[in-house]
Amino acid sequence: MYYYRDLAEFLVLFWTVIVAVLAIVAIVLIVFYVLESIGLYHIAQCRGIDNAFLAWIPIGRMYLLGSIADQIEMHEGKNTRYSLILLIFGCVSFFMGVFTGLFDFPVILSWALMIVSAVFTYISYYQILKVHAPQRATLFLVLSIILGLGPVFVFAVRNRVPTDMAPPPQNPYPPYMGQGRNYW
Repeated sequence: MYYYRDLAEFLVLFWTVIVAVLAIVAIVLIVFYVLESIGLYHIAQCRGIDNAFLAWIPIGRMYLLGSIADQIEMHEGKNTRYSLILLIFGCVSFFMGVFTGLFDFPVILSWALMIVSAVFTYISYYQILKVHAPQRATLFLVLSIILGLGPVFVFAVRNRVPTDMAPPPQNPYPPYMGQGRNYW
């Protein structure tokens, strides 16, 4: 067992470990940010959404994520406003975080708004994943919620042809007996 000679040696070692861990976490978060930005940018460009560059702006990316989900829902005949909801909750969560640090603001209210924002973010992730990876959308969503891998999955599915934009499958063979013809 190692014994420290004095308190100063212990504190130097302690803060070195803390700084190293924080540096690793910061690097991972930056990599996730870049991966999600590349994925959202590419998906927005493929869908013809104006202002795809918003993928690189922190609150703008929430709007872009919602816009992509809105377009997918519109293709299914639903009129949702995920872009507006995510933009509002993103701005409110940001300002609540700032005000909670500056003033004695109710922390529970801030946490509640962040949870609601996360719910709509995961709904938007699911909308994107269900058209780009329909067989694994639920698995990817669960892993995104539990492990925080949503940005990795958005990056991974960016080059797949979405099912709502893919051409219908062509059948080169004639229909089998009883399929396509009425023999009665």
